[in-house]
Amino acid sequence: MAPLTFERQNGSSLDRHADAWVRAGLISEGQAESIKQFEHVDEPVAERRLTVVAEVASYLGSVIAFAGGAAIIGPNWDELGLVGQLALGVAIAVVGFTVGTRLVHLAEAGTTRLGSFLWAVGTGGVALAVAVVVNRIDPRNGGWYAVAIGVPVVAIGAGLWRNLDRPIQLLTGSVGVLIAGGGFIELTDVPIWIAAALLWVVSLVFGVLAAADIVRPRLEALVVAATGLMFGSMMFGERDERFSAVLAVASAAAVVAYALHDRSWPLVGIGLIAFLIATTTLMQTVLQGTVARLIAVVAGLIVVAFVAMRAQRTDRAGPAN
Repeated sequence: MAPLTFERQNGSSLDRHADAWVRAGLISEGQAESIKQFEHVDEPVAERRLTVVAEVASYLGSVIAFAGGAAIIGPNWDELGLVGQLALGVAIAVVGFTVGTRLVHLAEAGTTRLGSFLWAVGTGGVALAVAVVVNRIDPRNGGWYAVAIGVPVVAIGAGLWRNLDRPIQLLTGSVGVLIAGGGFIELTDVPIWIAAALLWVVSLVFGVLAAADIVRPRLEALVVAATGLMFGSMMFGERDERFSAVLAVASAAAVVAYALHDRSWPLVGIGLIAFLIATTTLMQTVLQGTVARLIAVVAGLIVVAFVAMRAQRTDRAGPAN
Protein backbone atom coordinates (compact mmCIF):
# COMPACT_ATOMS: atom_id res chain seq x y z
CA MET A 1 0.00 0.00 0.00
CA ALA A 2 1.30 3.43 -0.88
CA PRO A 3 2.40 5.46 2.16
CA LEU A 4 0.19 8.36 3.16
CA THR A 5 1.82 11.68 4.03
CA PHE A 6 -1.58 13.01 5.19
CA GLU A 7 -3.80 11.16 7.61
CA ARG A 8 -7.11 10.09 6.11
CA GLN A 9 -9.11 12.26 8.52
CA ASN A 10 -7.15 15.23 7.20
CA GLY A 11 -8.04 14.53 3.57
CA SER A 12 -10.07 17.74 3.36
CA SER A 13 -6.97 19.60 4.54
CA LEU A 14 -4.99 18.07 1.68
CA ASP A 15 -7.66 19.17 -0.78
CA ARG A 16 -7.51 22.73 0.51
CA HIS A 17 -3.72 22.77 0.35
CA ALA A 18 -3.70 21.39 -3.20
CA ASP A 19 -6.23 24.00 -4.33
CA ALA A 20 -4.11 26.72 -2.73
CA TRP A 21 -0.99 25.41 -4.52
CA VAL A 22 -2.84 25.57 -7.85
CA ARG A 23 -3.96 29.16 -7.20
CA ALA A 24 -0.39 30.09 -6.29
CA GLY A 25 0.87 28.64 -9.57
CA LEU A 26 3.08 26.04 -7.89
CA ILE A 27 1.39 23.08 -9.55
CA SER A 28 -1.15 22.54 -12.32
CA GLU A 29 -4.71 21.35 -11.79
CA GLY A 30 -3.77 17.97 -13.26
CA GLN A 31 -0.89 17.59 -10.82
CA ALA A 32 -3.21 18.56 -7.95
CA GLU A 33 -5.65 15.83 -8.93
CA SER A 34 -2.82 13.31 -9.15
CA ILE A 35 -1.65 14.26 -5.64
CA LYS A 36 -5.19 13.91 -4.26
CA GLN A 37 -5.62 10.50 -5.87
CA PHE A 38 -2.25 9.31 -4.57
CA GLU A 39 -2.89 10.45 -1.01
CA HIS A 40 -6.42 9.03 -1.00
CA VAL A 41 -5.46 5.77 -2.72
CA ASP A 42 -6.83 3.58 0.08
CA GLU A 43 -10.14 5.41 0.39
CA PRO A 44 -13.20 3.72 -1.10
CA VAL A 45 -14.22 5.22 -4.43
CA ALA A 46 -17.93 5.73 -5.02
CA GLU A 47 -19.34 3.57 -7.76
CA ARG A 48 -19.87 5.52 -10.96
CA ARG A 49 -23.57 5.27 -11.70
CA LEU A 50 -23.77 7.66 -14.64
CA THR A 51 -21.38 7.85 -17.57
CA VAL A 52 -20.69 11.26 -19.07
CA VAL A 53 -22.86 10.35 -22.07
CA ALA A 54 -25.75 9.29 -19.83
CA GLU A 55 -25.46 12.45 -17.76
CA VAL A 56 -25.45 14.72 -20.81
CA ALA A 57 -28.36 12.77 -22.30
CA SER A 58 -30.30 13.27 -19.06
CA TYR A 59 -29.85 17.05 -19.21
CA LEU A 60 -30.73 17.27 -22.88
CA GLY A 61 -33.70 14.95 -22.47
CA SER A 62 -35.03 17.05 -19.60
CA VAL A 63 -34.75 20.23 -21.66
CA ILE A 64 -36.48 18.61 -24.64
CA ALA A 65 -39.28 17.31 -22.40
CA PHE A 66 -39.85 20.75 -20.85
CA ALA A 67 -39.71 22.50 -24.19
CA GLY A 68 -42.21 20.06 -25.65
CA GLY A 69 -44.49 20.38 -22.64
CA ALA A 70 -44.36 24.16 -22.82
CA ALA A 71 -45.21 24.06 -26.53
CA ILE A 72 -48.23 21.88 -25.80
CA ILE A 73 -49.49 23.61 -22.67
CA GLY A 74 -48.60 27.20 -23.60
CA PRO A 75 -51.41 27.85 -26.09
CA ASN A 76 -53.92 26.13 -23.78
CA TRP A 77 -52.69 27.65 -20.50
CA ASP A 78 -55.83 29.67 -19.75
CA GLU A 79 -58.05 26.68 -20.48
CA LEU A 80 -56.39 24.69 -17.67
CA GLY A 81 -57.96 26.95 -15.08
CA LEU A 82 -56.68 27.56 -11.55
CA VAL A 83 -56.76 23.89 -10.51
CA GLY A 84 -55.01 22.63 -13.62
CA GLN A 85 -52.32 25.32 -13.53
CA LEU A 86 -51.69 24.79 -9.83
CA ALA A 87 -51.57 21.01 -10.28
CA LEU A 88 -48.96 21.38 -13.01
CA GLY A 89 -46.70 23.49 -10.80
CA VAL A 90 -47.08 21.09 -7.87
CA ALA A 91 -46.39 18.07 -10.12
CA ILE A 92 -43.16 19.63 -11.42
CA ALA A 93 -42.09 20.42 -7.85
CA VAL A 94 -42.85 16.94 -6.55
CA VAL A 95 -41.06 15.16 -9.38
CA GLY A 96 -38.06 17.51 -9.24
CA PHE A 97 -37.54 17.27 -5.50
CA THR A 98 -38.32 13.55 -5.18
CA VAL A 99 -36.12 12.32 -8.02
CA GLY A 100 -33.46 14.95 -7.29
CA THR A 101 -33.19 13.91 -3.65
CA ARG A 102 -32.84 10.24 -4.56
CA LEU A 103 -30.05 11.03 -7.00
CA VAL A 104 -28.19 13.30 -4.58
CA HIS A 105 -28.33 10.66 -1.87
CA LEU A 106 -26.46 8.23 -4.15
CA ALA A 107 -23.42 10.40 -3.36
CA GLU A 108 -21.76 10.04 -6.78
CA ALA A 109 -20.53 13.09 -8.66
CA GLY A 110 -22.71 12.59 -11.75
CA THR A 111 -25.89 11.75 -9.87
CA THR A 112 -25.28 14.66 -7.47
CA ARG A 113 -25.03 17.12 -10.36
CA LEU A 114 -28.15 15.74 -12.01
CA GLY A 115 -30.00 15.72 -8.68
CA SER A 116 -29.05 19.35 -8.08
CA PHE A 117 -30.37 20.22 -11.52
CA LEU A 118 -33.67 18.49 -10.75
CA TRP A 119 -33.86 20.37 -7.46
CA ALA A 120 -33.69 23.58 -9.48
CA VAL A 121 -36.51 22.24 -11.66
CA GLY A 122 -38.52 21.51 -8.52
CA THR A 123 -37.88 25.06 -7.29
CA GLY A 124 -39.22 26.31 -10.62
CA GLY A 125 -42.35 24.25 -10.04
CA VAL A 126 -42.88 25.92 -6.66
CA ALA A 127 -42.37 29.35 -8.25
CA LEU A 128 -44.93 28.46 -10.94
CA ALA A 129 -47.50 27.33 -8.37
CA VAL A 130 -47.01 30.49 -6.30
CA ALA A 131 -47.26 32.66 -9.42
CA VAL A 132 -50.58 31.02 -10.34
CA VAL A 133 -52.06 31.74 -6.91
CA VAL A 134 -50.71 35.31 -6.72
CA ASN A 135 -51.97 36.05 -10.22
CA ARG A 136 -55.49 35.12 -9.11
CA ILE A 137 -55.26 37.22 -5.93
CA ASP A 138 -53.79 40.47 -7.30
CA PRO A 139 -52.36 40.31 -10.84
CA ARG A 140 -51.76 44.07 -11.05
CA ASN A 141 -49.36 44.43 -8.11
CA GLY A 142 -45.95 43.65 -9.58
CA GLY A 143 -44.06 44.23 -6.32
CA TRP A 144 -46.18 41.78 -4.35
CA TYR A 145 -45.92 39.34 -7.24
CA ALA A 146 -42.10 39.45 -7.19
CA VAL A 147 -41.81 39.15 -3.40
CA ALA A 148 -44.24 36.23 -3.26
CA ILE A 149 -42.23 34.33 -5.88
CA GLY A 150 -38.75 35.38 -4.77
CA VAL A 151 -39.07 34.55 -1.06
CA PRO A 152 -39.82 30.81 -1.48
CA VAL A 153 -37.11 30.57 -4.16
CA VAL A 154 -34.60 32.09 -1.72
CA ALA A 155 -35.76 29.83 1.11
CA ILE A 156 -35.57 26.65 -0.98
CA GLY A 157 -32.28 27.58 -2.64
CA ALA A 158 -30.60 28.51 0.65
CA GLY A 159 -32.04 25.49 2.43
CA LEU A 160 -30.66 23.07 -0.14
CA TRP A 161 -27.36 24.94 -0.51
CA ARG A 162 -26.42 25.29 3.20
CA ASN A 163 -22.88 26.31 2.22
CA LEU A 164 -22.28 22.92 0.61
CA ASP A 165 -20.73 22.29 -2.81
CA ARG A 166 -24.03 22.87 -4.63
CA PRO A 167 -23.49 25.67 -7.17
CA ILE A 168 -26.92 25.38 -8.79
CA GLN A 169 -28.65 25.92 -5.45
CA LEU A 170 -26.38 28.88 -4.66
CA LEU A 171 -27.29 30.45 -8.00
CA THR A 172 -30.99 29.63 -7.52
CA GLY A 173 -31.02 31.36 -4.14
CA SER A 174 -29.18 34.36 -5.58
CA VAL A 175 -31.75 34.76 -8.35
CA GLY A 176 -34.48 34.59 -5.71
CA VAL A 177 -32.78 37.38 -3.76
CA LEU A 178 -32.78 39.62 -6.85
CA ILE A 179 -36.46 38.88 -7.58
CA ALA A 180 -37.60 39.40 -4.00
CA GLY A 181 -35.37 42.46 -3.58
CA GLY A 182 -36.79 44.11 -6.68
CA GLY A 183 -40.33 43.49 -5.47
CA PHE A 184 -39.53 44.83 -2.01
CA ILE A 185 -38.12 48.03 -3.50
CA GLU A 186 -41.29 48.53 -5.52
CA LEU A 187 -43.57 47.87 -2.55
CA THR A 188 -41.74 50.12 -0.08
CA ASP A 189 -40.56 52.88 -2.44
CA VAL A 190 -37.02 52.54 -1.05
CA PRO A 191 -34.68 54.86 -3.00
CA ILE A 192 -32.75 52.93 -5.62
CA TRP A 193 -29.43 54.28 -4.43
CA ILE A 194 -29.97 52.86 -0.93
CA ALA A 195 -30.76 49.44 -2.38
CA ALA A 196 -27.71 49.79 -4.64
CA ALA A 197 -25.44 50.59 -1.70
CA LEU A 198 -26.81 47.64 0.29
CA LEU A 199 -26.37 45.25 -2.65
CA TRP A 200 -22.83 46.47 -3.29
CA VAL A 201 -21.74 46.13 0.34
CA VAL A 202 -23.36 42.72 0.81
CA SER A 203 -21.77 41.49 -2.42
CA LEU A 204 -18.36 42.74 -1.29
CA VAL A 205 -18.66 40.94 2.06
CA PHE A 206 -19.89 37.79 0.33
CA GLY A 207 -16.92 37.92 -2.04
CA VAL A 208 -14.43 38.36 0.81
CA LEU A 209 -15.92 35.36 2.61
CA ALA A 210 -15.73 33.31 -0.60
CA ALA A 211 -12.11 34.33 -1.17
CA ALA A 212 -11.33 33.16 2.36
CA ASP A 213 -12.89 29.75 1.60
CA ILE A 214 -15.62 30.38 4.18
CA VAL A 215 -18.41 30.38 1.58
CA ARG A 216 -18.61 27.47 -0.84
CA PRO A 217 -18.53 26.54 -3.65
CA ARG A 218 -15.78 29.11 -3.93
CA LEU A 219 -15.74 29.94 -7.65
CA GLU A 220 -19.51 30.21 -8.01
CA ALA A 221 -19.69 32.33 -4.85
CA LEU A 222 -17.05 34.68 -6.27
CA VAL A 223 -19.03 34.94 -9.51
CA VAL A 224 -22.21 35.77 -7.55
CA ALA A 225 -20.30 38.42 -5.57
CA ALA A 226 -18.81 39.96 -8.72
CA THR A 227 -22.25 40.06 -10.36
CA GLY A 228 -23.72 41.74 -7.28
CA LEU A 229 -20.95 44.35 -7.29
CA MET A 230 -21.66 45.23 -10.90
CA PHE A 231 -25.44 45.34 -10.46
CA GLY A 232 -25.04 47.48 -7.36
CA SER A 233 -22.69 49.86 -9.16
CA MET A 234 -25.01 50.26 -12.14
CA MET A 235 -28.07 50.81 -9.93
CA PHE A 236 -26.41 53.98 -8.64
CA GLY A 237 -27.05 55.40 -12.10
CA GLU A 238 -30.58 56.23 -10.96
CA ARG A 239 -29.06 58.93 -8.74
CA ASP A 240 -25.73 59.82 -10.38
CA GLU A 241 -24.70 58.31 -13.72
CA ARG A 242 -21.10 59.49 -13.46
CA PHE A 243 -20.54 58.06 -10.00
CA SER A 244 -22.20 54.86 -11.11
CA ALA A 245 -19.88 54.51 -14.10
CA VAL A 246 -16.74 55.22 -12.05
CA LEU A 247 -17.78 52.74 -9.34
CA ALA A 248 -18.57 50.09 -11.95
CA VAL A 249 -15.14 50.51 -13.58
CA ALA A 250 -13.37 50.38 -10.22
CA SER A 251 -15.37 47.30 -9.13
CA ALA A 252 -14.71 45.45 -12.38
CA ALA A 253 -11.01 46.32 -12.24
CA ALA A 254 -10.83 44.99 -8.67
CA VAL A 255 -12.52 41.76 -9.76
CA VAL A 256 -10.03 41.29 -12.61
CA ALA A 257 -7.07 42.07 -10.34
CA TYR A 258 -8.15 39.58 -7.70
CA ALA A 259 -9.02 36.93 -10.30
CA LEU A 260 -5.55 37.22 -11.81
CA HIS A 261 -3.95 37.02 -8.38
CA ASP A 262 -6.10 33.99 -7.60
CA ARG A 263 -5.50 32.49 -11.07
CA SER A 264 -9.24 32.02 -11.42
CA TRP A 265 -9.55 32.23 -15.19
CA PRO A 266 -13.37 31.98 -15.44
CA LEU A 267 -13.60 34.92 -13.04
CA VAL A 268 -11.01 36.80 -15.12
CA GLY A 269 -13.24 36.43 -18.18
CA ILE A 270 -16.32 37.63 -16.32
CA GLY A 271 -14.41 40.55 -14.86
CA LEU A 272 -13.06 41.60 -18.26
CA ILE A 273 -16.55 41.53 -19.79
CA ALA A 274 -17.86 43.62 -16.88
CA PHE A 275 -14.90 46.00 -17.25
CA LEU A 276 -15.64 46.45 -20.96
CA ILE A 277 -19.30 47.24 -20.28
CA ALA A 278 -18.41 49.60 -17.41
CA THR A 279 -15.75 51.37 -19.46
CA THR A 280 -18.19 51.88 -22.34
CA THR A 281 -20.63 53.47 -19.89
CA LEU A 282 -17.79 55.61 -18.52
CA MET A 283 -17.03 56.89 -22.02
CA GLN A 284 -20.65 57.89 -22.49
CA THR A 285 -20.99 59.72 -19.17
CA VAL A 286 -17.72 60.94 -17.68
CA LEU A 287 -15.27 61.01 -20.59
CA GLN A 288 -17.39 62.95 -23.04
CA GLY A 289 -15.78 64.56 -26.05
CA THR A 290 -13.16 63.36 -28.49
CA VAL A 291 -10.19 64.77 -26.59
CA ALA A 292 -11.06 63.07 -23.28
CA ARG A 293 -11.68 59.74 -24.99
CA LEU A 294 -8.47 60.04 -27.00
CA ILE A 295 -6.53 60.63 -23.79
CA ALA A 296 -8.11 57.48 -22.34
CA VAL A 297 -7.12 55.48 -25.43
CA VAL A 298 -3.53 56.72 -25.26
CA ALA A 299 -3.35 56.01 -21.51
CA GLY A 300 -4.57 52.48 -22.08
CA LEU A 301 -2.01 51.86 -24.82
CA ILE A 302 0.77 53.26 -22.62
CA VAL A 303 -0.17 50.86 -19.82
CA VAL A 304 -0.14 47.90 -22.21
CA ALA A 305 3.19 48.95 -23.72
CA PHE A 306 4.74 49.47 -20.28
CA VAL A 307 3.67 46.02 -19.08
CA ALA A 308 4.94 44.39 -22.30
CA MET A 309 8.32 46.14 -22.07
CA ARG A 310 8.68 45.25 -18.40
CA ALA A 311 7.86 41.61 -19.11
CA GLN A 312 10.42 41.56 -21.94
CA ARG A 313 13.14 43.00 -19.71
CA THR A 314 12.37 40.48 -16.99
CA ASP A 315 12.57 37.66 -19.54
CA ARG A 316 15.96 38.84 -20.76
CA ALA A 317 17.31 39.27 -17.25
CA GLY A 318 16.21 35.76 -16.34
CA PRO A 319 14.73 34.65 -13.05
CA ALA A 320 15.97 36.37 -9.95
CA ASN A 321 18.37 34.34 -7.77
